[in-house]
Amino acid sequence: MDISRASFLILLAVFICPAMATDNNDPFCKPINAFVESIKPDETHEITFLTAWGSNFKGNSEPVLSAKRCEYEGYEPASLACKALMESASVEFAGKNAMRVVSCLSPETQFASGIQLKNVSLYFSHGTDERGSDIVVELAEDKALGAMVLKVVASGY
Repeated sequence: MDISRASFLILLAVFICPAMATDNNDPFCKPINAFVESIKPDETHEITFLTAWGSNFKGNSEPVLSAKRCEYEGYEPASLACKALMESASVEFAGKNAMRVVSCLSPETQFASGIQLKNVSLYFSHGTDERGSDIVVELAEDKALGAMVLKVVASGY
């Protein structure tokens, strides 16, 4: 195998393979589930994961191939979920990140191969009827920032 082919395969593994895993055996799921399960009744916390592919966020002059950041409003369990997103989420395929989060929090939910999400808002419960969180997963483009925005909001009950 020549160097260029090896480089391509490494890039493929880095950018695509982590985004394809969508089951609760995915190590990405543990911090996402821990974040949601940490929310107490009558509390609401959120994570906002921003990605830009092919450029930096608007307003940032440094030229880059991609940019990402995660905001968690100082809530410690959310910081671990943000760390997981920063380390293993796709920048190029933001919709795969949304599907991955949904699959972690709702393992019964299956996405057929070839499904692509660009703008979506999903609402579901995580936990039991007596204790858990209502979840909103939103994915949308922020044209002013030049980014895709994945938001996970958990409201405890």
